[in-house]
Amino acid sequence: MNFSESKTKEFKKTATAYVFDYEYNNEKSLLQALGEHEEFVEGSDFKISQSHKMRIKKLEMEPERIFVHITFYEPHALVPITPAIVSESKNSSNDDKEKDLHSIENYDNSHVFMIIDGKHIYTINQIIYTHQRTRLDRIFKTLGVGVKIKDKVNKSTVDKIQREKIKHLVIGVSTTMKVIDDIKIKNKLSIFEKENNSDAPFYGMLFLDHKSNFGLIESISDDIESVVNELSEDFYIVTRKDNKIKSSEIKTKKDYYTIPYGTKTIKDKYAKEILIHFIGTVV
Repeated sequence: MNFSESKTKEFKKTATAYVFDYEYNNEKSLLQALGEHEEFVEGSDFKISQSHKMRIKKLEMEPERIFVHITFYEPHALVPITPAIVSESKNSSNDDKEKDLHSIENYDNSHVFMIIDGKHIYTINQIIYTHQRTRLDRIFKTLGVGVKIKDKVNKSTVDKIQREKIKHLVIGVSTTMKVIDDIKIKNKLSIFEKENNSDAPFYGMLFLDHKSNFGLIESISDDIESVVNELSEDFYIVTRKDNKIKSSEIKTKKDYYTIPYGTKTIKDKYAKEILIHFIGTVV
């Protein structure tokens, strides 16, 4: 066994396994559709943008499930040699920063390991750990397969929220100066007036409390599972007992530990072992 459920000297690389539900409205199953997909083969490359691609690095087709390792990467990347903290502390000039960039071929940005069966998708993300559902959406959209991914919620956490009731919900949102201009604010902060670009994004937190939004909060409490799939991945709930529950805690997941492969990722065979254990013991 190449992993542990607790961190040890040997198994020190975190690998968090998640499970997602999915909807695939087609005469064929998702497994059949992927099995017949001409480009869903090991080694296939897909263009994501001008600078980024997606590649199927490992693919194992079985009668009842599929294991796949997908990487998002830059064919030609400019990567800083000096760590960001060191670079910032030196107050480097733009010329120095340009000299600090090193050209790297096939630079990996994200690794996604997943098992797909007839009901669920089980994943482990490496290098970048956040926004798993968004990354899955990107994978299937790139493949041209219309799958609707949904978070599988942790029932005990949902029960806790419904038992303690929601005090307020806080959602991470992005907006622009143009949108702010359209909102009637009695005394709009002068800081916004310094922004010339009306399309420049601002990021903040939308606070919804149960006193001012009673009907909305009550409806969320009654149907948390559906609401979670509509929210951004950046949100948290505070119950009326003042317990803060992050979005990640509402999802079904489990932390594992394995042997690192390099500094940022793990081997695909270890990821598969972990996912099989996760399916058998947690899900």
